[in-house]
Amino acid sequence: MAVSPNLSLCFIDLTTSSSVTCLITQSDAGREANAVANAHTILRQKMDPSLAEARTIQHRWCSKGKNIRPEIKWSVLRRQFSPGFENEMERGIAEEIFIQDDQLHLLVFRWIAIPWIQAELDNYRLRTNTKRPRADRKKFLPHGVPDHIFEQAVKYDAEDYKIAVPDNMLAEVEANYSPPSHPVFQLVPTWFSAYIEAAYNSLGRPEVSIETLWDVFVSLLNAVQDNLPEEVHARVYGLELDVDKEEIPELELVETGEPDADLREGDADGTTLLL
Repeated sequence: MAVSPNLSLCFIDLTTSSSVTCLITQSDAGREANAVANAHTILRQKMDPSLAEARTIQHRWCSKGKNIRPEIKWSVLRRQFSPGFENEMERGIAEEIFIQDDQLHLLVFRWIAIPWIQAELDNYRLRTNTKRPRADRKKFLPHGVPDHIFEQAVKYDAEDYKIAVPDNMLAEVEANYSPPSHPVFQLVPTWFSAYIEAAYNSLGRPEVSIETLWDVFVSLLNAVQDNLPEEVHARVYGLELDVDKEEIPELELVETGEPDADLREGDADGTTLLL
């Protein structure tokens, strides 16, 4: 069994930016979290050789309905963030601006839409992590600005389980579980990148937003089509764009078992840091 490295890269980016990691990661049951479990386990074993000797995975999989706090945050994201973007995407398809089975359309769409959506998600996370949630007297967990609680847990009468991570330990983990050369990290093939970059520059590098997405898409598509050599055009339509989720092996270690009730259930209305 193997996993895609994109989730482990999110974990590595967070660890790099904060210079800390947690004792144990946690997720719903399912193989989609294997990448994070693997990367975190290797990192913890490097920091604590006794964990390597015990060969335990430093991750806990929760049974259905037990990973409540992340599930709530995901539900809020789907209600607050997703609908407007999804509706605009559907409009482009319904009005046949974007043809889903056209390879050139797919390449241009990926190139402009993925970085734009990622930037919007980053802004959503920043707003959520720097804003104090609505007060709730019934809450159990610490209440305050999520970033402040993360940085100064003791000040909010919370336990601080962060572990400092030496920078040199992350490079090997990234190389093994999120290699930058993996196809999943390429918006478009490298041989196509120069053409779309040149076309975007010729347009003056217009800003992509929910109001301008399809205007920029059409302009960029036309600019690429007008300057794409015939042999490259033929190569585009011979592409298979589904990235195979492979290359990153699972660890064959002993699981740590079910998490304690207070770890897996928590308080539904407490403060949660979005990562």
